Amino acid sequence: PWLQRWVLPFLKWQPRGRNLFIAAHAFVGLIPALVRVEALPVILLAQTVGGSLLPIIAWVLLICLNHPALVHAEPQSALLNGLMLPCVIIAIFLASTALTDNLIGRHVNGWTTTTTVAFALSIAVLGAIVLTFQLCFLRRSCHRRAAPRPEAKSARPPPLRSLWMLFLPHFEPPFTAERD
Repeated sequence: PWLQRWVLPFLKWQPRGRNLFIAAHAFVGLIPALVRVEALPVILLAQTVGGSLLPIIAWVLLICLNHPALVHAEPQSALLNGLMLPCVIIAIFLASTALTDNLIGRHVNGWTTTTTVAFALSIAVLGAIVLTFQLCFLRRSCHRRAAPRPEAKSARPPPLRSLWMLFLPHFEPPFTAERD
């Protein structure tokens, strides 16, 4: 009886979005089989795309956790940022190692593993520097907004107006949708 009440309603097909979502995933999974492509290249491509997207998603997640307009509360603490930053840097290093070796290393004579690691390490260090400055800038802007003004009703930061504000909170884009 508990199975019928709690589990089975979740397994039924919903009339709208869930059907489309499941059908789209099933169709995407069937495409390589219908075209008669070997499974190994498809799996390698999926791993490469997933590994390439991981550092980007981790970077954006770290920025979102520290953006005052997105969290609507106190941003992530410096300790948690310090724990998450090496994870993002390692993800950047691993992705840049794989991409550098596959995109450049195969086509350049004399390219070694040491060269790949040095190139990927420089990309990871550059990413760490940029991400650290970005986090410091966001935290500084959050601390400036944290002191409530006497005329303000709440200390809540302004809403996120565009994607520009996610990475550069004090930068106004050259053109906006709102025209005078």
